[in-house]
Amino acid sequence: MRLTVILILLMLFTKCAVGYSPTGRTDTEALIILNRIYFYGGWNLSILDDIFYIDLSKQFQATNPPFTLQTNLKQRGGYKAVIYENMIVAFGGYDQTGNTNNLLIIDEASSNPYVTILNASGTNVTNANSWPSPRKWMTAVIDSNSTKMYVWGGTSSVAPNYLNTDGTMYILDLKSYFWVVNNLPTQPMGRQLHTATMVPDGRIVMIGGIFNPNISQLDIYDTIAGQWSQKTTLNGSTSGRWSHTATLATDGKSIIIFGGVSNNTNNIDGITILNLTNYVWTSVYPSGNPPVQYPSSHTAVLYNDYIFFSFGIAGSNFITTVSILNISNNQYKWVDSYIPRGQSCIIEGGDIVGPKIRAAIYTQCLLMAFKLWIKKKSVIITAVPFGLVISSVLIIEAILQHINNDLHYVFQIEVAKFYIMIFILPGLIGEIASSEIFLQRNPVGEISGGWNFKEIIIVIMSGGDALTTLLSLLGYICLCNDLNYPYLR
Repeated sequence: MRLTVILILLMLFTKCAVGYSPTGRTDTEALIILNRIYFYGGWNLSILDDIFYIDLSKQFQATNPPFTLQTNLKQRGGYKAVIYENMIVAFGGYDQTGNTNNLLIIDEASSNPYVTILNASGTNVTNANSWPSPRKWMTAVIDSNSTKMYVWGGTSSVAPNYLNTDGTMYILDLKSYFWVVNNLPTQPMGRQLHTATMVPDGRIVMIGGIFNPNISQLDIYDTIAGQWSQKTTLNGSTSGRWSHTATLATDGKSIIIFGGVSNNTNNIDGITILNLTNYVWTSVYPSGNPPVQYPSSHTAVLYNDYIFFSFGIAGSNFITTVSILNISNNQYKWVDSYIPRGQSCIIEGGDIVGPKIRAAIYTQCLLMAFKLWIKKKSVIITAVPFGLVISSVLIIEAILQHINNDLHYVFQIEVAKFYIMIFILPGLIGEIASSEIFLQRNPVGEISGGWNFKEIIIVIMSGGDALTTLLSLLGYICLCNDLNYPYLR
C-alpha cells in the first residue's frame, strides 16, 4: 500500500521541465543549423533581441513547442539571413537607431554565441561604395555552393511611406565579405515583403510583394548567367500577396506558398503550390487540422518532409504556436505534432503523461492476472481504488495539458473507465460483502459447474478490467501508427 501511495504522489507532483516561452512576433527569421530551428529577434510593439531554438531531435506538440533560450544579443528585426558554415549571416533590417545595413555574423554552434558586426564604415571593409543602402523587408538567399548570398529589394523608407529600393542585385561573397553589385537595364522594379526561392538550377524565383503582388508574372534571376527574365504562370484563382512564405519542396520541383495578405484579404488561407516544370499554380487545402489562425509576416523552414510555420500575426494577434505541414509523398497534411524519423513509438525524456498511461495499462493487466490467480477479496479492494486513482491522475493531467484542445481518444477511454469505477465501486463492495456473508453461512457455496459467488464476482471484475484494458491497449497500438500525437508513445 505504501508503494502505491508513493507511485501516486510521484505521478501527481512530477512535472516536465518548463521551457522558454517567447513572445509572439513578426519580422524574425527561422534557420536550420544541424537539427535545430533557430529564431532571432523580431518585432512585437518593440524590437526583440532573443535567440532561441527548437530541438528537432525530439518530438513535440505543435501547440506547445519546446523553445530553448540561447542568449540575448542586439535588437534586430526585419532582417534577412542565411546559414554559412553553421553561422547565421544576417543583413539589414532595423534596430533601435532605425534601418541598418550592418552584417551580423552570429556563431550559434558554440556554447557561448558571439556576434561579429560588419558595416560599410568598418576598418576591415575594402569596398564600402558597393555596400547596399540601409534597408528592411528585402530577401536574401544562398547559392547551391553555399558561398554567396544574394540580397534584393526591400525598403529604406520609414512609416508611413514605405517606398521600394532599386532593383539592383547585391551579391555577398561569404568567404571574403566582399560585395558585388549587379545593376542591369533589364532588372525589374524593386519590391518589399516578397519571397525569393533558390531552385536547384541556380535561379532565384521572386514571388509577390508590395507594389507587385501579382504572382501570375514572376521575376527570375539566373545566378549563373547574372541575368533577369520573366515567366508567365497559369494561376487560376490564386491570390497575389505579400508577407507570405515560399518553401522549396523536398524534391525541388515545386514551391509551396503559405499565408500572407492581399489587397482583398487580411490573411490568406490554404496552401498554394507552383509547379516549376510547367509553372502552373494549384491551390491545396491539406487534410488534418488546419491552423487556427492563418498568419502573415511569419517564418517557414523545411526539415525532413515537414514544413514548420512559426510566429507571425493574424489581424492584431501575434502568434506563438507552430503549424506543421507534412509534405511527404506529395500528400499534404496538417499534423498536430512532430516526431523525428525512427521515433514513432518512443518517448524522449521530459514528457511523463505517456509513460504513466503505459504504466497504468501494464499495472491493470498484472492486477487482473493476480486477482484471477489469488482470488482474494483484499486484492480486489486494493486494486479498484488503485485503478481509480491512477485514472483520476491521468485525466486531471490530461485536461491540464490539453486545455482548450480536444482530449485524445485514449484519454477518453481513461475518462470512461474513471466514471465506470465511480458508479460500480459501491456495488462491487456490496457484492463482495454479501458474497462473504453467504460463504460464511454456506462454506461450500457451490452452484452449478462448481463455481461459488465469490469466484463469479472475481471473474466479472476481471472481465471488466480485461475489457477496459483491451480498449486501452488497442488505442495504444493504434497510436503507434498515428504519427500526429506524441504524448502516449
